[in-house]
Amino acid sequence: MHTLIALLCVLLPTLVQSINFPPVPIQYVTESDITSKPKEEFIFSLKTCGGTQFDHFNANVFINVPDRKWNPTIGDFVSVVVKDSFQHVVGQNIDSKGNYITNSSFLYHKEGKDLLLYVTSGNAPDIKYTLTVTFTKILDAQKPEESRHALSHRYVQTEEEIYLWQKASQSYPKENAQDLVTVFKTTITEVVDTADIIGLQLGYCFNPLKFPGSIDISVLSTDEVSGFATYACTADIVCNSTEAAKYSDVSGSSVNFVTVELLVPENAGPIDVLVRGDGRFNGKNNFNLAASKFKQKPNPNSC
Repeated sequence: MHTLIALLCVLLPTLVQSINFPPVPIQYVTESDITSKPKEEFIFSLKTCGGTQFDHFNANVFINVPDRKWNPTIGDFVSVVVKDSFQHVVGQNIDSKGNYITNSSFLYHKEGKDLLLYVTSGNAPDIKYTLTVTFTKILDAQKPEESRHALSHRYVQTEEEIYLWQKASQSYPKENAQDLVTVFKTTITEVVDTADIIGLQLGYCFNPLKFPGSIDISVLSTDEVSGFATYACTADIVCNSTEAAKYSDVSGSSVNFVTVELLVPENAGPIDVLVRGDGRFNGKNNFNLAASKFKQKPNPNSC
């Protein structure tokens, strides 16, 4: 018995440190509804921090026009031309018959780095729309050199990436040149046993010029009996246990909210999240997780 206890004591740190943190799917969205005059053009930046995590994925562009029926014949539509950071056209919302469509996709290559979406409204009275972009892995296809790319993934923009966006947007009015903001949402119901934990990771691409800031993480039960505690670690903290987490909601309730503060870009990186099941004894706890955009705050050290 003593030998078994000693063996468990040796193995326990290894078991705790082996927590897996699969990425939560990313959505890139317009920060609010866009209201566009006839034939007015906007430019949106989708920041990928090198894009290795999306290499050879399908990029999916969704357009939502909430106040009218999509009808290119009478100008009730928007056209989307997608270019990479070097101004190569990589996608647009036109089908094989030359018709403008609301949902389109194209194959993304990391060599293009960030994406620029040039969106022009049709020749009709003011059109309101929103954009959403997602990336999906092609079934039965592997990214080339996948393991090496994973190791090279970055979470902070480079000076070159910032410069290329500034160059592309400099001729547009400020309100017509916008970033697509990054939000996260699980696409399936996650499950964690009571008194157990699972890990999830939020892979933001941070602009170093917009610190300090914060993100909000929500864990929401999908039934009436699940409960949770939620913990979050920034890149400068190894999230190998719930005790290591700097930010947490340990209410045990069916809804958790955690705010993570990020003060300097030097510590920016993936946000690791631990979700502990706290529902019925020996039961399972079902939830969805969502995380907000990075919200910039006034720098207390600025004049």
